[in-house]
Amino acid sequence: MFGFFDFMERVAVVFIIVAVVIAIGSFLYVNDGRDIFDFDDDYDNDIEISGDYKIYIEDFAFSRPVLRIKVGEDVVWENKDRRIKHTITSDSGGELGSELLGRDDTYRHIFNEVGEFEYHCIPHSYMRGKIIVEE
Repeated sequence: MFGFFDFMERVAVVFIIVAVVIAIGSFLYVNDGRDIFDFDDDYDNDIEISGDYKIYIEDFAFSRPVLRIKVGEDVVWENKDRRIKHTITSDSGGELGSELLGRDDTYRHIFNEVGEFEYHCIPHSYMRGKIIVEE
């Protein structure tokens, strides 16, 4: 006969196994099977492309949280997150306002005024960035 403590011990073991399986499954879903130690990115955050600045969205973050540019220059945001959609939305005013960007979707904006333009992602409000436009 099993006692109460034997039963609880078995329940605890099953619970731990289920929790580990869920954790591993969640990790694989979020990382889409990517090698977490693969640091060979297919882009360089410091490259200026044709006068445009590129900001990548990956791992729930903007690759350049703060960027200084000149009036008349444009910025292109590109979503590199798999299965996760993001927006580029002004904190105040309507300067920036993208649709939901899926994987490899881009949003481009030309900054024609001097100022500081803070923005965020609507579904993930902790994702924040700032463009500083100077003369």
